[in-house]
Amino acid sequence: MSKLLLDTKETMEVLSVGKTKLFRMIKEGELSPVKMGGSLRFRVADLEAYVSGLVAA
Repeated sequence: MSKLLLDTKETMEVLSVGKTKLFRMIKEGELSPVKMGGSLRFRVADLEAYVSGLVAA
């Protein structure tokens, strides 16, 4: 079974962004993390939907 949730580090790697950019995306509502205890997790399906919605430059 593949992962359903990614941690912050894995999400940064998947999206090729740094920590500052990732937290800016959260603040601006582009991504919605799930809180598990004191940690943030990101749904793989949400990341796929986000990337699918990007417009090619």
